[in-house]
Amino acid sequence: MNFEKYSTVIWKLLSELILTQTADVYDIVKYSLGVLDQKGNIQTKPSGKILRSILCTFTCDSTGGNWENALQSAISLELIHNFSLIHDDIQDEDTQRRHQPTAWTIWGKEKALVGGTTTHCLANITSLMEFSDSCSNKAIQLHLSKVLSEKCLQMIQGQVLDLSFEHKTNVTIEEYLEMISGKTAALISCAMHMGAYISEQNDSKALLFNNIGYLLGLAYQIRDDILGIWGNSEFTGKGVGSDVFRKKKSLPIIHGSQIPEHKTSITEIYSKNTVDKADLASVMEIMDTCKTQAYCQNLANAYCDKAIKNIDDAPIDQHAKKEMVALAHYFVERNT
Repeated sequence: MNFEKYSTVIWKLLSELILTQTADVYDIVKYSLGVLDQKGNIQTKPSGKILRSILCTFTCDSTGGNWENALQSAISLELIHNFSLIHDDIQDEDTQRRHQPTAWTIWGKEKALVGGTTTHCLANITSLMEFSDSCSNKAIQLHLSKVLSEKCLQMIQGQVLDLSFEHKTNVTIEEYLEMISGKTAALISCAMHMGAYISEQNDSKALLFNNIGYLLGLAYQIRDDILGIWGNSEFTGKGVGSDVFRKKKSLPIIHGSQIPEHKTSITEIYSKNTVDKADLASVMEIMDTCKTQAYCQNLANAYCDKAIKNIDDAPIDQHAKKEMVALAHYFVERNT
C-alpha cells in the first residue's frame, strides 16, 4: 500500500489552513495536530497516521471518484479526530501522545479544553467553506457536514460510555463493543461513507462503505487494545502494560475478568490508587492463563474478515479491492 499521494496533499492543505490562524488559542491546535513542534518549528510530515483522512480520499478514489474532491471532508475529519484526542488526553490525564507531551501538560487543562473545542469549531467551518471549485455544490456539502456531525455525536457518546466504565466493576464484552462502536468505529465508518458519497451521490453505495468502515473500526480498536497491553514501546510510544497502569477497562481486561476468581483479583488491583509492576505481572499472568491475547486477536480478525467479505462484494474494480483488503489486514496486523 502506498497512500503518500493522499497524505502529502492532505498534510499540505491542513498545515496551510492551520498556519493562517493567528489567535493565541491556535498555538494549541497547531501543536496538537503536529503542524508545529514544541519549539514552534513547522513540521513537513504528519506525526500521526492521519488515517481517517487518508481513508476518506482513498475510498473516493477506489469508488471511481476524483479523490481531490474529498480533501475538504478529509481535513474536516482530521480536525474532528484531533479535537477528540485533545479532550481524551485531558479526561484520561495522559501525558504522552505521538511520543510528545500532551497539550494539557504544556498549557494546562483549561486552555487545552478550549484548544480542543476550537479544533471542533474549525472542523465544522471547514466542512462548509469554499474550499475549491470542485467542492462548491452546497447540497453535497450540507449532506456531508450532517453526516460528519452525526458521526461526531456517536463518537462523543462512545467516549461517555468509556468514562462510565471507570466507575463500573462489571463491564461486559457487549458493553465494550457498544462503546467502541461510537468512540472509534464512528469516525472510521464516516471516512468511508463520505468518500463513497463524494465519488457518486449514491446513498446505498455510501452505506455499504459505511458498514465496511464500521467493521474495520471495531477491528482497529481491538488491535489498539492489544497493543495497549502487549505492544512494543519502540513502536507505540507506550510501555508494556500501559493500559493496566492506567487502569483502563479495555477488551483484554474485560476478557480476563470473565472467570469470577480472576475478576476479584483484577478488581482488587484496579481499586488501588496506583498499579505497580507486581500488579501488572499478576494481571498479565491472568490474561496468559485465559489466553486473552489470542481471543482478542481472533475477534479483531473476525471483524476484519467480515469487512473483507463486504469489500469482495463491493462494486469496485479488482485493483481497488486488493488495496482495500491490504488496508484491512493492516488494521489487525499493525504494531503502531
